[in-house]
Amino acid sequence: MISWYVLDVVDTLLFKGAEPVARGENHFASSIFPPPVATISGAVRTLYLKQNGIRINDYIENRIDDKIVMDIGRAGEKPPFDILGPLFLKNGEIFAPAPYNWFEEVGGEFDRFSVRYKTKIIKSVLAESGLFKAKKKIYWVKRGKYDLKTLGGKWIRYRDLIRLHDLDDVEVFSPNYFFLEESRTGISLDLNRNVREGHLYSFNHVRLTKNTKLLFGVTKEISIHDKGVLKLGAEQRFVKYERTDNIEIEFGESGSEFLALAPQECREELMNLIIATGKIKYIGGWDLKKGFHKPVVGYYPAGTVFSKKASSNLIKIN
Repeated sequence: MISWYVLDVVDTLLFKGAEPVARGENHFASSIFPPPVATISGAVRTLYLKQNGIRINDYIENRIDDKIVMDIGRAGEKPPFDILGPLFLKNGEIFAPAPYNWFEEVGGEFDRFSVRYKTKIIKSVLAESGLFKAKKKIYWVKRGKYDLKTLGGKWIRYRDLIRLHDLDDVEVFSPNYFFLEESRTGISLDLNRNVREGHLYSFNHVRLTKNTKLLFGVTKEISIHDKGVLKLGAEQRFVKYERTDNIEIEFGESGSEFLALAPQECREELMNLIIATGKIKYIGGWDLKKGFHKPVVGYYPAGTVFSKKASSNLIKIN
């Protein structure tokens, strides 16, 4: 049973990258968007505590009953549910990350600077030949008249993702179709809320474009209201959420290619399953129980393609 929720964001959001911001060294850090799964998971847990009248200190100190543990797990441990997505929802349509093993021609008459455009998809194929032997499966893509570039990092409609064999071309969307970045400069405060001299920093906040919302799923029923407000991101922005029953996404369990809807942790057992991926993203975070930063971990980006169903956040594309 998957419970799907729509997030309606009315303000900017901030999800800081893993770079440190230290006085005298740097004053700018990148942002990550869509938000990492762990960020949404933490927001759901916090919402559960608030709506069920559970004090955050009792949760951190493990002064909770078994039902709470079954619902959201213990502080400092992984929750007993998975977050699916997040995806973009715009004008009633669901958008998924484009697979890194899908390519397009660039150069010549091709215009790839628009936020949305149509293109012919060229998929990589498994190279099978008796002329060479390899420990891993090798995939290749045939070049045409122009150079090829992966579609990884862009977005396509979910309905196009699962029926590409019926289409001559596909409309592709750049991230700027869904959100824009706004540079914000701020000051640092000490424990007494006084300005710290010489401590300026800049972050990129994200603002969703018109009619754009976020969509995520939870793999179990959790005792939260069907709609309300939750806090999300580094500055705890208020975001309206509402449960929806109109989402039909087929994940599939057997197949030869599976697409990651969200970044996947770089675990050793995944290395031999990768068909195509992009630049590794490094994500940290804040450990509420320890009151300290989480270790920075590498993640394969959304759009990575695996040869097996390596996690619940993968959907079958072949």
